[in-house]
Amino acid sequence: MGNEKITANMTIMDMIVVMSEGNPGAISVIAQMMQDPHSILDIILCDSLDIRGSKLYMLYNDCCGRNIAVFNRTLKMLKAGVFTMEQIHSNLELIRAIPFIDDTIII
Repeated sequence: MGNEKITANMTIMDMIVVMSEGNPGAISVIAQMMQDPHSILDIILCDSLDIRGSKLYMLYNDCCGRNIAVFNRTLKMLKAGVFTMEQIHSNLELIRAIPFIDDTIII
């Protein structure tokens, strides 16, 4: 499987297999993402950022406290280019990743 990317001719099941890389936590995150009809764009975003498998689970679990709303806001920031690919991946390679956004700040 390795660095396989999502393609337009894949079934939903194929996409889940590629994105999860067999990681049960990632499968759970993808299942939650798919409850939103617009989530396919977020799944493609994660794919384009090479956030799959354990990194996808760490993003949800460690960086977002298993909160899908925080996860969605974090994806918006990543999509906007607030962090470089190098910053994203060095964080997700830590033993416990650090949140990308701080929800204690009220604007």
